[in-house]
Amino acid sequence: MIVIVVFLAIAASGVIGFFVARNIASNAKPTPTPTPVAASPSPSPTALVSPTPTPMASPTPVSNVPNGWQTYKNVKYGFEIAYPATWKALDDKDNLYGWPHAAVLLYNGGQSYDIPIEVWDSEAQYKSNYPNQQLVVYKAGDKFITLVDMTTEPDAQAIISSFKFSN
Repeated sequence: MIVIVVFLAIAASGVIGFFVARNIASNAKPTPTPTPVAASPSPSPTALVSPTPTPMASPTPVSNVPNGWQTYKNVKYGFEIAYPATWKALDDKDNLYGWPHAAVLLYNGGQSYDIPIEVWDSEAQYKSNYPNQQLVVYKAGDKFITLVDMTTEPDAQAIISSFKFSN
């Protein structure tokens, strides 16, 4: 009899836990999906930005990169981005393993990459990969370049805002 009571108590706890977790998940506010904003001044690459609490007219590269920051340049896709010297820009085959669309992964240590920069063939591709993630999107020719802040690092937004297309 005691075994049956204990079993029923465990089962009831599991059912209650399931419904509480489902209720919490259903009340979570999803992050809005990216929407277009003003295009960059040049006719070729255009910028799209996911909505933010204070909407941006268009992402503008930071002109005053802090002293000691390094610059990663990607010749294949024609962009560059600045990052603190304590971070790493990883673009070799071993580090990109598991990131089939990544051009570079910016990393500040820890168990995951902090800012992946990925290149996609279509809007549908990146939207299906990041359905509820806030990200910055640039369109360059027929490609879409996404930057995702996967962390709460204080420098992350400054890094992302330093992204620009090379001349």
